[in-house]
Amino acid sequence: MLGCYIERSRNLELTLAVYTEYDITDHSALALVLSTCHRWKDVALVAPSETIRTLSFCKGSFRNLRYLHIGFNDADEYIFSLDPLLDAFEYSPKLTHIAFSHVGDPLQIFSLPWSQITAYDGPDSPDDEHIIETPHLHVLTKMPLLESARLYCDKHSTIPASGRVHLPRLQNLTLEEGSDTPTPRPKCDYHLLSTPMGIDARRITTLQLTFYFKLSSTIIHSILIFLADLPTVIHLMIQAEGVTDTVIDGLARRRDNQDILPSLRCLDFRGSTLELDEPTYFIAMLESRLPPSPTDVMTNSVTSAGEHLRELRLDERPAIDEADLQRWDDLSQGGLVVRYGAEGLGDSYDHIASRGREDQLFRGMPWIP
Repeated sequence: MLGCYIERSRNLELTLAVYTEYDITDHSALALVLSTCHRWKDVALVAPSETIRTLSFCKGSFRNLRYLHIGFNDADEYIFSLDPLLDAFEYSPKLTHIAFSHVGDPLQIFSLPWSQITAYDGPDSPDDEHIIETPHLHVLTKMPLLESARLYCDKHSTIPASGRVHLPRLQNLTLEEGSDTPTPRPKCDYHLLSTPMGIDARRITTLQLTFYFKLSSTIIHSILIFLADLPTVIHLMIQAEGVTDTVIDGLARRRDNQDILPSLRCLDFRGSTLELDEPTYFIAMLESRLPPSPTDVMTNSVTSAGEHLRELRLDERPAIDEADLQRWDDLSQGGLVVRYGAEGLGDSYDHIASRGREDQLFRGMPWIP
């Protein structure tokens, strides 16, 4: 049957997905699939490391490979280094999108054309309290052309000796706290923002922050400092438990807070729980990001510098006090479009609302079924 499909697809580029818990090095089907490696375009391989090492026999043949997702299914669960390196994809001239799972340090495992990678989905962190660091910043130094990245930041990542990682082309960044458990994890507070603090990327236009624990005052402060250094972000999505008045107030544009996301046009809180003691802060933050009214301009009570918020996305309308209902309704008169859920978004676009590792989606990374 497999041979029939391969014959019928002759001369066509292939999308391939291989998932196995067992070493299939000697399986006849693997040899048949490898005979088509020169036609592979988008590939997902989740298998024991010995099976993936078999692909080295085809080194130099992956001429059309664009997207590669590699995950290990070894008994040890996480592979941190291999000797020699896996070099099957070392000469892949079209490879630009790379994703990893259950991989420790990619630089200690793979020999890849890192300098041509434009989209990177970093490995999730092992659930081992004795492992306290991730290699994210070290790996990023090898990808100067990077445009899109998703990083799992529940562990510390040391800034390289050369200083902050400069990524002049990075436009889309997704930061996730690696576990999807709703249990609060206060020990992660300083880890989450340690990785982006080591990145110098002034052209980011789309930023997604996904946290699976309630935000403490320490991490809120770090987030706001981080956002104040991102002048080009147009679309901000926050998925977090416990979005408080402090977070909302920190996003407001005031005379003393003009540097916070001056280019923001779309704010997306889908997937977040809004724990607002004073919903009026939420409305005031939105008002501060709308174009000034003629009265405001005449009294010089606000500044009109920078972009203005055009779209707000929520799972549902927040609880608004009756006294503030008119202010909420007036937001649309000020030019703000409020949408709920996936309203107005097609499936091909809504991948920016990544729900976690299962869908393997983030902005800039192609969808592989």
